[in-house]
Order: sequence, then structure tokens, then C-alpha cells
Amino acid sequence: MQKRGSLLPDSHELPLDKLKTVAENVFPGVIEWAEDGTGFMPCPGIRLHTTSSQEKNCRIILGDGRPPTISCFHASCKTEVEQANKKLRSAIGKAQCKGKPLEIRPVPVIQKADAQKAETTSLRRITPVPLPTEEIAHPSRVFLESLFEPEELVAIYDCRESDRKKGPDGRTKYSPGAGTTRKVSELISALDTDGGVLDLFPNGLTLFIRANPMQPNGRTDRDVYAYRYVLVDIDKDEHGNEYPLEVQYGALIASKLPLASVTYSGDISLAALVRVDAENEVEYRSRRDQVYERMRQFIKIDDACGNPSRWTRFPGGLRHLGHHGEGGLYKEQRLVALNQGTACWDEFLATQDLERNTHLLAPVGDTSAEVQGQVSAAVFARTDHEEHAQYGITYNGSKPVVNLAVISRVLRNHPEWRGKIFYDTVNGG
Repeated sequence: MQKRGSLLPDSHELPLDKLKTVAENVFPGVIEWAEDGTGFMPCPGIRLHTTSSQEKNCRIILGDGRPPTISCFHASCKTEVEQANKKLRSAIGKAQCKGKPLEIRPVPVIQKADAQKAETTSLRRITPVPLPTEEIAHPSRVFLESLFEPEELVAIYDCRESDRKKGPDGRTKYSPGAGTTRKVSELISALDTDGGVLDLFPNGLTLFIRANPMQPNGRTDRDVYAYRYVLVDIDKDEHGNEYPLEVQYGALIASKLPLASVTYSGDISLAALVRVDAENEVEYRSRRDQVYERMRQFIKIDDACGNPSRWTRFPGGLRHLGHHGEGGLYKEQRLVALNQGTACWDEFLATQDLERNTHLLAPVGDTSAEVQGQVSAAVFARTDHEEHAQYGITYNGSKPVVNLAVISRVLRNHPEWRGKIFYDTVNGG
């Protein structure tokens, strides 16, 4: 399973002299400062240069309203320079938190009482789940490779200053335009060649991608190529309080929805793409309603995000949380996790059948009546081999073995069988 990407440190929280000290500790004895936060250093990938290297080919910039950045005139060293940038930004993040966990949003942390209130306002109590701590290398590329086919088109929008608006809560918000469609394979190639998403999309304000693959030049719901994902965006609770990220992640995990991806917005919320694999828009909207109904059992969500061409934040891009020149903050839109929950839509439906019909199950032997953990097998007392084969049931010796998707199909087609089923719970099954 892939893990999440790291936070991008916010350079505005440290004065320039401290930033320089951190940079010099990361690259000791090699930086020659010119003016303000600009300096020059030997390129970390100088051995990869295909033409002659000059003294000032590699530059480091700190504290100019952009993320701390190392850049080189040469293109052949892009991978090494990108790794150097990650090393620099990680060191700045550690210096900012001074041994404490790095704050993941620029707004005040919810106090304990407020967090408990937010946690208990939903219909079901949420167990907070800490976000994964390991990084996903090259999160933008991994996201594209995991969620889309190479020949599909995705719509991208790199926000400009003219897209900036002030929201009702006073925060800076960016409204994306129509965007441009690009082939996934070509976009991945460009990301590799140009050295990362920040070089390919240099505006550095907010980067968006539509939730589903699009037709060429697609801009609306009518232009969606495949109705594959439903966007779930966590909202504030009914009192206007922000849910802690651990509570949001706990709600997503508890839902057991097939989560293709979970992304940190760079501000106060998580967004998930739920895999529904609908055949058409009618089926898409039906499954979207089921997804939203399920999530509302755990946490408040933004109901306005359900159309199939909806914009969501592209992992690896930056989010600008303020005005240029006014101490504006920059955070990374961080890829938190991939492929969580159930494996597919049918398997999710099976978990719903189990929850609704636990009281109809007839436990046999030592089988748990609580039906906790992973369900690995089922036996139907009144079926023959031909009926088993019809549903794709295989055998382990004389014992029928099925998965959750098979159970779901059987229960929907033969509800009278529910009292004749028992489930074996096997760790890791």
C-alpha cells in the first residue's frame, strides 16, 4: 500500500536568517549568499550535467513568498534537484516545529472540548485514526498511475492570481476555470522530464484536477469519459467547528467505502475519491447518493461536490492561503493514502448487507456471531453446485469459499437464504 506525501514547510514562519542557517546545515560550506534570500551552490546533480557547468547555474531562494526552492539551469539533474528540495523543506519543517509535530494547517487547532463536540455530533461515534506518517514518493505521478489509464485524459487547472477570492470565513479561496485536458501518459512523462509538479505548473497557488477522466477539451458533466469516482469532501460540523484531521480520516475508514485516494487539501479538510465504477450518469448519481448517505452516518460532508466533473485538489500541488507579500502561507496538497476500505463497489454493498442482516445469521460451531473482521467464507445450506457456480463460488476441499462481492449478489437475489448463511472470520482472510 502506498503511503502519504510529506508536508511542505511554510517558509514565512521562520525569519530569513534562521532559514539561511537551516539551509547551511543541510548543505554545509557550499552556499554563497548573494542578496536577501538568494544564493548559489554547486548543483546536487552536477555529475549528471551533459554540458559544461557554470558557477551560478544552481540557485537557492528563500523567503520571497514562494516555497524554499533550489533550481538549476540544467535539465539533466532534475531528479537530484527535486530530492535536494525535499531535503531542504523537510529540514525547515523540523526547525519550525522545534521538536513538536508540524502543524498541518495555518488556523488554530481545535481545543479538546470542541474536538469532542465535533466527534460526537455525527450519528455514529468516530474513532480518530492517525494519518499515515510515511511519504509517497512522487505523489502526483503515483496518483495519476493509480487512478487513471495511460490513454485517458484528465483535466488540470493551475490557478492564477485572478482566480483568487475571499471566502465568507475570510480565507483566501481560488475558483478554477475550465482547465485543459492532457493525456495521462504524456502528463506523467512531462512530470518526470520537468522535474516535478511544481516545475510543470509554476503558478504555485492552487492546482486542481477533475474527479473523473474527461473527453478531449471536456469542461462539464456531459464531457465525462468514465463515471468512475465520487468526490467526498469533509465539511465543518453543524456548529461551524472544524473536525480534526484524525477524526475525518477515522470517518472515511469507518465508512468501509472503496477509497481510491485520500488527499489533504492543504487547509482544514480531507477529500476522498470513492470508486463506484458506474455504467452511466444515472447509475453514477444513484451510487453517489448511497456514498453520501453512508458518509453522513459518520461526519458532515459537502453535498455540493457530487457532480462527476467536479474539481478536486491535485496531490503534490501547492495551496496558497493568503495574499502575496502579506505573509501568505503555502501548504502542499498532500496525498495521504491510496486504496483504503473495501476493494470495489460490490464488496462495499456486501458489507452493507452484513450490517443490515447480522441478526439473521445462523452461527455454526465456533464462528463468531458478531461478524467482526474480514469475512472470508460462506456456506449456503440450500444450494447445489450449479447454483454455486452461477455466483462464482469456488471450493476449498468440500467447503464453498466466496468473497464479499459474491455474498452481496446472493443476498440481493435470494433474500430468503439469509438465515441459512454463516460466516467464518479469519485474520487476514
